[in-house]
Amino acid sequence: EILIPKKGANKITVHKCRSAADVLAAPEEFLRVPHIAVVGRANVGKSSLINHVLQQKALVKTSSAAGKTNSVDMLLVNDKFVLTDLPGYPNMTSSTGRQVAGDKRWHGEWENMVHSYLELGAQGKIDFRALLLLFNIEKKVSPTDLEFLEDLGYHSFPQLLVMTKDDK
Repeated sequence: EILIPKKGANKITVHKCRSAADVLAAPEEFLRVPHIAVVGRANVGKSSLINHVLQQKALVKTSSAAGKTNSVDMLLVNDKFVLTDLPGYPNMTSSTGRQVAGDKRWHGEWENMVHSYLELGAQGKIDFRALLLLFNIEKKVSPTDLEFLEDLGYHSFPQLLVMTKDDK
């Protein structure tokens, strides 16, 4: 069965979650199909990958500035599966070790939304099939990357590592 037909023939319904409560109150049609989540650092290319996979130029907002995805965006594709664009966790600066690019918003809002979404999968409330873990091939693994991966490890979700930014 073809899950993503040719360009322009996909039916995509978006549910934006701007809070943990929104995630937990997702419409039934989003909860009854398999989920694949796209996770990684801020500005690693999560939204660009989703646009590419779904053969859309601007379905999901992309930017050269980190931290533009400020909600959990569930994309119901052809009523067959949900592809979820998650806010990126903060980058680390190598020289100072301080977190940048959305650090306050991550710890104040986004982290809770992301973990609420992942918890739905851990509790079996959604059919969580995989996490696509995106990493920028040009960057070294940071303590924040390791911390995030450790958090994901508690859920035992199938994970696929996707290296990005190799076209530069």
